[in-house]
Parts: sequence; C-alpha cells; structure tokens
Amino acid sequence: MIKICISGGACGGKSAIMGMLRERLPARFPGRRIFTIPETATELMGTGIDRSVVSNLRIESIMFDLQLEKERQIFAVAAEIPGSLVFLDRCLLDIMAYIGSEAYGELIRSRGFGAVGEIIARYDAILHLVSSALGEGYNLDNPQRFEDRDEARALEARTLAANRLHPCLRVVGNRPDFGEKVERAFAEIEDIIEGAGDRWARP
Repeated sequence: MIKICISGGACGGKSAIMGMLRERLPARFPGRRIFTIPETATELMGTGIDRSVVSNLRIESIMFDLQLEKERQIFAVAAEIPGSLVFLDRCLLDIMAYIGSEAYGELIRSRGFGAVGEIIARYDAILHLVSSALGEGYNLDNPQRFEDRDEARALEARTLAANRLHPCLRVVGNRPDFGEKVERAFAEIEDIIEGAGDRWARP
C-alpha cells in the first residue's frame, strides 16, 4: 500500500488532480486498486458548520477527528489488497497550517499521538500543489473557499512549511497553462509510485 497526500494552498488544483486519478492511473499501473479520500473541509462546511458558528480551533479539531476516522477505515481496507494506492485530498498534517504548531501539538496529543512524527509517518509522500494565489487564476468559485488573495498566500506559506516536515515532499509550482501543471503533478505521482520499491510494497 502506498499512501500519497495531495496537499497545497487554496486553488492549487487538488480537486482537479483527485478527479483524474481513476482516469489516468489504471492504464499506467494496471491491476492496482485505487482508493481516494475526499477533502474533509468541504464535507464539513457542507453541513452548515463554519467559522461564523464555532471557533476556528473547534472546526479544525472536528476536521481532525473526521479525517482520522476516514483514514483509519480506508487504510484498513486498502491494507487487505496488495499494491493498493491511496490518495488523500489533504491529510491530518494540513491542519497545522490553520491553527499553528503549538495548538496542533496539543491537539494531536489529546488524540493519543505522541509527536508530529507519528502523523508524518502515516503517509508515504506528500504532493504539494502551489496555490494559484502566487500566480494567476486565483478565484472564489469553490463555495467553501473563503480566503482573499493575501490570505491565500499566507496560508500557502504555512501549508508548505508544515509539508516540509515530511521527508518525501514533491512540490509542483504554477504554470502558464494549467494542463502543464497537471502533467507535472502526474509525473511526480508516477515517479513516487515507481520508486516505492520493496519498502512501500508492504500491505
């Protein structure tokens, strides 16, 4: 089983890449089961809970718990199928960007994790898609996206800082043509999978 988190700032292309995985990877890696874990933030905000109702820390704590449960369930099923590929639209580490390292440390300890390293070890690689707020094309088309361009840039920096804690981080920058960014992202994904070797071939 190989677990890859698709991360990055707002409007970076995460949802687009997640939507293409089952279209593109089966031909490249035939016979391998592909699992996807959708973005928890979008699901939660769709319930009516947002930052006008409860505090940011409470929202992120709820998202942590929901994300953790989804991961536990999907990882358990995927582990039963040799060669499974699991892709996450954001992961537990992303939450650090929204509450800071100190609050994040307190949160994970309250959930039974001893250190951030235990969170990092849950994923084999992180693919960070740079926010378009650092280039052109940033928009608020996603109803769950609330950051203006300056806020999105700051969030991009915090998210990248958190992701840099992972030893296998791949960063995909913006391109004049989004299609070029997509191709670069899939090149990185394929390289991660091909380079997994025996260590990542474990169940």
